[in-house]
Amino acid sequence: CNFGKNAECLVGKALNIGDISLCEANKYANPQKRNKCYFEIGGRGKDLTVCDKIVSTGDSIGESMKGACVANVAFNTDDPSLCDSLIGKLGDRDYCYFIISEQWNDLKICDNISDDYKDEYYRHKCVTNIAINNNDKSYCEKIKSSEYQGFCSKNFDKKEKYLELFGNGIFNDKGKE
Repeated sequence: CNFGKNAECLVGKALNIGDISLCEANKYANPQKRNKCYFEIGGRGKDLTVCDKIVSTGDSIGESMKGACVANVAFNTDDPSLCDSLIGKLGDRDYCYFIISEQWNDLKICDNISDDYKDEYYRHKCVTNIAINNNDKSYCEKIKSSEYQGFCSKNFDKKEKYLELFGNGIFNDKGKE
């Protein structure tokens, strides 16, 4: 890998053998490249400590990567409560639960998403996705905000367009493709 100068090469090797030390070996990689490496390895495994190596990069990408990494570990270990490990840390706990709800197609997981102003979006999108994927408009009634209930009902009625815009994110057999 040209003495660690080729970040993509090291990420590829790290993934092939599952060795996070290769993520750290590339002294030429910027934090975003290292984060990508940690995300790829952590997200495929069951070790939450790999996700903890993802750092802030001054934008929301590091935070999103960490939340998605933890969600993947939670999925791989059948333990959605791992999303709670993001409280007070880099990463978004509610985004993590949102990802798990999509992977498992489980409305109960949406209940773990806080309903404060910032995260109300994730909660209503979570319920909307589950309603559409289960072809059950009554799920929209579980959304507290009448505005977002209307959004769910409207998008349920136009589900083909909604799925085109947002995808369904659903996997089979408890999320495993």
